[in-house]
Amino acid sequence: MLQPLSLVDEHADVLLNLPRSPVAPFLSLPNYAEDMAIREAILGKATQWSLQEQTAQPYYRTSNDFSISLDAATALPSFSKSLARAVSQPEGTLMTARILLGLWASRHHDPHLSFNGRVMIHHDEILSWRGVQKHHRRAYAGSQKHFSDGYPWKQRQQVQQDLVLLSRYHLRGQHIIRSGSNVQSVVIDAPYLVLTPIEKQGKVVGYLIAPGSWISSYEAHQMNFLACVPYQLFHLNPRNDYLAVRLTFYLIEHWRRHGHEGSAHTSFCMASLLSSSMIAIDKANLTSRFVPRVEAALQKLYSIHFLEEPPRILSIVDRTKAYWGKDWLASSWQLVPAQDNQ
Repeated sequence: MLQPLSLVDEHADVLLNLPRSPVAPFLSLPNYAEDMAIREAILGKATQWSLQEQTAQPYYRTSNDFSISLDAATALPSFSKSLARAVSQPEGTLMTARILLGLWASRHHDPHLSFNGRVMIHHDEILSWRGVQKHHRRAYAGSQKHFSDGYPWKQRQQVQQDLVLLSRYHLRGQHIIRSGSNVQSVVIDAPYLVLTPIEKQGKVVGYLIAPGSWISSYEAHQMNFLACVPYQLFHLNPRNDYLAVRLTFYLIEHWRRHGHEGSAHTSFCMASLLSSSMIAIDKANLTSRFVPRVEAALQKLYSIHFLEEPPRILSIVDRTKAYWGKDWLASSWQLVPAQDNQ
């Protein structure tokens, strides 16, 4: 259970300074090994989690060798069912996570928006970044005037659930710090996100957030791994555009790690791209539904200016023959990042 703090004058001043809508067309997202691990844990299926033999604590083993666990409040009584309820819309939870740490990265050095290394955020900011429309009503029957009573209750509740869930993810593993010729391995055992609700008269009016202590060694060596992405990315619908969301956040990590130059980092095997993006292959409907949906998702990334060029298949796939889906999965695709996404 998160322990709230009462609103004090210092918090109130910071809260008043918060922009409630995006002030720039881009957001710089932290892009560390820990962010990759959390992406995989959020998007992974409940059946991909395991139980530790000694403690029976559920954990998720990521491709970069982190162990991700959730606290007992999330895991009991039936982990699979409770995880499915907690992460009812994983793509939306992932978008919330990225926006949160993007806002932290942009604010934690600003004394007007930060407090002892943590930054204040309002849950309405998340909805604004995600392009959710506020609810509007007519002033009275027949009136041409409208007023807003804020964001829909359902969306606000979902964001609040995302915030609580993200604060429950715990990381165990290690990351590498390179400084000149020195290579240092840093052991990590920390929450992904530290979150404290701020209350006024029993109502949550904001949150103080910061990454867990895993960020400390990066900051100590001034290793700022950031990826600049356009705000349109966050306007993708987590339900309808879930394939595009999953592809996007993997590609952000890939290009941040490997750079944008050279065909080796713009050419992708489709099967590997799907696996890395945490997209399960629908083998039963591979050519009839799955292929068109994936290709439409890639085209969507071009339409929102995430890709510099339309996605292009580099392999020859004869779609007139039977069982061409295997050739499509083995095909090579060229995906070129937009120049602004750096």
